[in-house]
Amino acid sequence: MKQAVMVVDFGASKISCMIGTASPGARSDAEGVSSVPYAGYSAGRWMDPAGVADAVYDAVRTAQQRARHRMRDVYIVVPGDYTRVVCGKSGAQITAKDNRVSREDIERLIRSTEGVYRPDRYKVIHRSMAYYSLDEMGRVENPVGQRGRKLGGLIGYVLADTLFLKDAQAICDELGLSIRGYVASSLGQGMSYIPVEARARMAALVDVGYASTQVALFQGEGMIYHETLPVGGRHIVSDLATGLEVSLDEAEMIKRRYVFGMTFTEDSNLKLLIEKDDRITRFDYRLVHDIIEARVEEISEMVGNALAGCGFRLGARTPVYLSGGGLAMMRGARPFITTQLGRPVQVITPHTAAMNTPNHAALAGAVDYILAYTEESRPGGIRSALRRFFTR
Repeated sequence: MKQAVMVVDFGASKISCMIGTASPGARSDAEGVSSVPYAGYSAGRWMDPAGVADAVYDAVRTAQQRARHRMRDVYIVVPGDYTRVVCGKSGAQITAKDNRVSREDIERLIRSTEGVYRPDRYKVIHRSMAYYSLDEMGRVENPVGQRGRKLGGLIGYVLADTLFLKDAQAICDELGLSIRGYVASSLGQGMSYIPVEARARMAALVDVGYASTQVALFQGEGMIYHETLPVGGRHIVSDLATGLEVSLDEAEMIKRRYVFGMTFTEDSNLKLLIEKDDRITRFDYRLVHDIIEARVEEISEMVGNALAGCGFRLGARTPVYLSGGGLAMMRGARPFITTQLGRPVQVITPHTAAMNTPNHAALAGAVDYILAYTEESRPGGIRSALRRFFTR
């Protein structure tokens, strides 16, 4: 039997809704998808508060019409701008007479780190173990049933800004929707699209969006670091519009046609052509190159600084997974970013056939992540899994 979930993503310029389904052991399918432009948010504030609910209504209604499936329960994707991550190292004595680790010991270990965040400003929407440790054995993958005296580990807490949660709740109440849970944008992507073997060592996610860039670190089953950088694809477009004296629409067209890695000679006279309103305009390719690559070099430097100052020791070959519509879809971006960061970079491609480009990774990743804990595909069922991983 297929499981179905409905997810709403509050992007910086669009509100998107997806109704996804999956059979046991199969990848998810997008039964209905829609995106509705809206004014977005900036510095934690809605640019047009009155229009947010209307955009959510339109996105949900269209997705349901396309899926031919009416749903009331919804999961909310929390944008990176409203997300924080804190970690707590913990330890707990093993209480069993035979010194074997039990699931009760795991729960006590997790509870021992509660309170490492500000409950007045943030609410926990996810918690998980990055790794366990057992006595002198060091890190262990699954300590349950093993003998020892002291259990330890690193727990990652994913937090959401309570102001965003209140707004999302008010909007859904107005529309007659029931919020089933929240998924941080970066968490859904990382857990769905970064391979388990890469997360076991440590891996980074860089989501360059329209207005901001999210930098996250994953280890094991947890997201252990997250930072929002105030720069994204919009800034590349703005630079082009200013430097070339064109409209933002024309600048966006130029950005989409640009290819990283072009070489020039002294007598190069390359032109970049765009067509709009039956008119072809030529732009000096070298000037376009200088404008775009200067901004992308700055974004790369900011990402590199965030990774260097994350508080965790990254290996020289720690991989970076690139997503979002601001940069990942530009031709030649992956090798360019690889050179800038000095780390291997891979572009995320969502599994869903109808949404297989990096700009859909947040929405599709959240759907995949939620469906991974359906009753058919995970022991314990959706209720026990959601109690552990999602918080209302």
